[in-house]
Amino acid sequence: ATLAEIELLLRQATSETERHEARRVQAEERVRALGGDDAATDELAEARTAALNLFVVVEAFYLFSCRSLTRSVWRIGFFSNRWLILGVAVQAPAQLAITYLPAMNSVFQTAPIGLDVWVRILAIAAGVSAVVGVEKWLRARKSA
Repeated sequence: ATLAEIELLLRQATSETERHEARRVQAEERVRALGGDDAATDELAEARTAALNLFVVVEAFYLFSCRSLTRSVWRIGFFSNRWLILGVAVQAPAQLAITYLPAMNSVFQTAPIGLDVWVRILAIAAGVSAVVGVEKWLRARKSA
């Protein structure tokens, strides 16, 4: 790529980022214009945080579930992969920081979430793991 092509790509990326930020600001202004207030913005941040945590927790559960195509995480040994445990041990506090530290809330536009939300997140993640477990069981029955 030439220098001119790189500069063009940078300008395009910058303008796309600026357009995205402008759309976000306009959406917040519309919420306020429709009678919304900071509470609506807080609800949006809480929803964003719940969605982010849902994706991360479901993926972590899925990661543990998918270490084998045929055996469950309990048969393999939950703590048998030290690198996996280390990765989750680093990821979990970082996720909690994004969720609960005010500086991180500002950077990521997140908000603290309550215990009830965490219960729902964990229930959904457990459901995903159950689906993977059933799929493994069906695969084992089919191949037997």
